[in-house]
Amino acid sequence: MDPSSIKEIADQLGVGVDYLIAHIAEFAPSWSRMCVARESVYCLACAALIVVFALAGVVAFRTVDDKDDKAAYVVTCLILTVLTIVLIGHLASSIAMHVAAPDAALVNDLLEAVKR
Repeated sequence: MDPSSIKEIADQLGVGVDYLIAHIAEFAPSWSRMCVARESVYCLACAALIVVFALAGVVAFRTVDDKDDKAAYVVTCLILTVLTIVLIGHLASSIAMHVAAPDAALVNDLLEAVKR
């Protein structure tokens, strides 16, 4: 590649960045609505998992006769429930970020994508 083609590519990338910066207020609300919708579905799925884990723990507690097995089942269900609650907390923080500051959330998402 010669220097003129590298400069042309850099100029085109600069124009793209300038356009995005100039129009970020137009993109951010739509982006945030999409992210909130997506992560809300994940939260609902996690809430359903919590119900399933809790029911599994209750059923295990009531039906298993051996105390060691009963404890193992209940502890496993509790651990899965706690991990799912932590995941919901992570998703809820992302939802809050997109609701509170759509512009900053869009920039954050773009920077995260570049980091990967």
